[in-house]
Parts: sequence; structure tokens; C-alpha cells
Amino acid sequence: MSTQAQSTTKTHPSLPHVKVMRSYQLAFEHLSKTERIEINQRIKKLEKEQKKLLTPAIVEKALELYRSNPKEAFFTRKLCKAVGKSPNIAESSFHWLYIAIQGKVDKEKKIQGIFNFWQKNPQQLLEWVIFGRSPYTEHSFQKYWKVGRRFVINLLTSTRLQSDSYWNRKFAKKYRTTNIKFNHILPTVTHKEVVVAIENAYKYKMHEFSSIPNLSSNQQSFLAKLQLLVQEKQQVASFVTSWINIPQKSRWKSLKKLAQQITESVGKKNRKLFSAVRLIVVFALFDHLMESVPQLVLSTLPEEVVPQPFKRKKKGKLPIKLLMKKEYVITREGNAKVLTEKAKKQGWTELGFPQRGKKKTKSRVLFPPKVLEYLRNGTSIKILQVSSGEAPSYKPRIDVVLEGTHECFHSTTLLHQYMTTTPSGNIPTLGVDINRLGKFMVTFNTPVKLPQIC
Repeated sequence: MSTQAQSTTKTHPSLPHVKVMRSYQLAFEHLSKTERIEINQRIKKLEKEQKKLLTPAIVEKALELYRSNPKEAFFTRKLCKAVGKSPNIAESSFHWLYIAIQGKVDKEKKIQGIFNFWQKNPQQLLEWVIFGRSPYTEHSFQKYWKVGRRFVINLLTSTRLQSDSYWNRKFAKKYRTTNIKFNHILPTVTHKEVVVAIENAYKYKMHEFSSIPNLSSNQQSFLAKLQLLVQEKQQVASFVTSWINIPQKSRWKSLKKLAQQITESVGKKNRKLFSAVRLIVVFALFDHLMESVPQLVLSTLPEEVVPQPFKRKKKGKLPIKLLMKKEYVITREGNAKVLTEKAKKQGWTELGFPQRGKKKTKSRVLFPPKVLEYLRNGTSIKILQVSSGEAPSYKPRIDVVLEGTHECFHSTTLLHQYMTTTPSGNIPTLGVDINRLGKFMVTFNTPVKLPQIC
């Protein structure tokens, strides 16, 4: 029996024609130090005016408008009218506010999803209440949202901090009966309760794994750790009881030290008991917390535990967004379409920085070769962004946001460099891409004749 196989060139389907936006820095052309300082001062003045608009009352009104209609054009127009601010610098300020509110609403939806998840997973809920973290929850939502683990960790920790403050304000009587202060105080337990918790944790895991025919190595190892703790339960319970009853600065960090102390005391220095000890703490506090904590979470509105945008004062100033739709206090040579064409043809544009009672200062802004290449590939200018610089250079910064499909941002620089090293004339194949599909199967991006196998 003989077989003859031949692969055909097969390309992967291209990415959908979804537009993406990317930011690149531009450069001012030949500014003297005097001109640079003058332009920088005018930009800084605009940044201060922009920041003054983001008051708590305006943010509250903005949230109300966003929830009624999340479209940016409607949001900005209505907000300017509602607060009595004309477009101009307000347009840039409210653009930043719109982005911040989008982030707040997205967090609220994610937190509501986590709260719903915890209704069916009380063990993970108690982990979060005690430690501010829950590894199983983190792993589950990392996969579900397709985000980095650190994002989920930060969301859980910040939500726990905000919940602590919210529960103390809104449900003071009920929350104080739990004797919890995040990262500090936990309900008092007895040595006997912890001993029972160690035994119950082992029985619980034995029952949970009993329905699995073949346990993985990790599951077997976890059961062995719990069994070790059961054997040394009196000694382990002393450590855990003291740790729960004594205030800590960080429950999560101090738990790692507790696990290390237990491993040394039982004579197993190389064993990692962190997860097993964490489970025992949850079981020890289960009866103390399950009466009130689920009701507290059910009564918590996600919008109450996500801070308002711009509530905290942060260092630095928001850049001025030139959205290409309104006449701003920073002038330019046209709207986005006109600027895109000018940049492609001449490689530069001109910005003006007027100030009442003074002569308007103008300066050319140069587009780097890479940006010009992307513009000629089909991208367009979406936004220009201007921000002030600090001493000693006082060099203002300008960025351009380009919009286009993924294909428009593909650079041919590397391919050109490679082609210069290839011999002249036509060659049948520039390169062959080989991918393994299995133990006995590979694919090629170009037709390849394979030998006959008898």
C-alpha cells in the first residue's frame, strides 16, 4: 500500500475589518526656548481649566446622563447644556469623563457577576471577606473575562476595601456584629472550634473527591496535606487560633507566614501548606460569618462600591483632547479628514495657541516616517492630544491617535531588509512555514511533494 500526500497553500482567515486605535508621539519643529515655554504655559493653563470642570456635581450628572444614553455625542452635548458650559475646553474634559464613566460601569457589571457567582460558592465568598482574595474566583473570572490574573486580584481587593467602608456606613449594626475589620480583626474562635474545623475540612474534601474515579496528583497531594494537619491537629489548632484572634496588618500576607510556621512545627519544612491552612481558616469562621455575610453581599449595590470618577486627586494633569469636531482654544488646519490628507502629502501640520490679549503662537508639528507609513496604508487621524511638559525643558508633548484596521498597522520594514539580502531574480519560495498538527502530521504554507511510503 502506498500513499501520496500533497499540501496546498492555505491561509488563515483574516481578522474581521474591525477598526482599532493606536497612539504615537509627534514632534514640534524648531521651537526656541522662549516659544517652547510660552506654548507650554498656555497648554498648562488649559489643563487647569479642564480639571476645574470635573466637580462632584458634574460627575454625578454625567453618570445620570450616561445611564440614560451611553452614546458619547449625546452624553457630551447634554452634559454641556446641563451644566451651562459651552463646548471648547469642556468637550475635552467631558471626553475624559466619558472614558472614566465607561470604566466605572464596566467594573460594576463585573462585580455584579462576581456577586452572583458567590451566591452558589459560599466558600469563595468567605475567602474574599476574610482575605480580600479568592484564588478559585480569580482563576475562574480570569478565564471567563479573558484578562490577566492581576486585573481580577486588584478588582477583588479594591472592592473588598470599598465594601468594608460601605457596610460600616450603611449596615453598621449588622456588620459590627460580625466583628470584622478588613485586614485587621476577625471573629474570636476557640481552640476546640479550630480542631473541629480541621477535621471537617478533611472530611469535606474526602467527600468531594470521592466521586472522582482517578484523582490528579495535585488532588492527592492536597488530601495528604490535610491528613498531615489532622494528625497534628492540636498543635496546628494552637497556631490557627492565635492567628485568627490576634489583629494582623494583612491577612493574606500573614497567612503565608502562618503556613510556614506550621510546616516548621510539624517537621515538614519542604511542604507547602498555604492552601490547606487557608481552607481550615474558612471552616473555622464559617458558622460565625455565614449568618450575616451573604445578606450583606446581597444588599450591596455594585455602584456603591465602585468609586466615582476623579474622586481622588491624582498627580499630573489630563492632556487636552482635540476631537476634531469643535473649534477649540488650540487651533488647527482643519478637521480629521483634512489633517489626514495634509499629513500624507506634506508630513506636517500647524497648531496655533491663542491667548486673550496676546499674539497667537504657532508651531509646526512633524509626523514621524512610521506614522506617515500607517497613514498611507489607510489609517486616519482620530484625535490629537496635547499636554504640558515640566521643568527644566518645559517641552510640551503632542500625540496622535490613528484609527484603522489591523492590516494598516503592519510594517514592511523587516521584509524590505530581508529582501535586500536575497539574490536577484525570481525565486520559487521566499520562506516555508511548517506547523506540527500531531505526532505524525505537519502542514506547510506552500505545496510540498512527499515521498511514497510502501
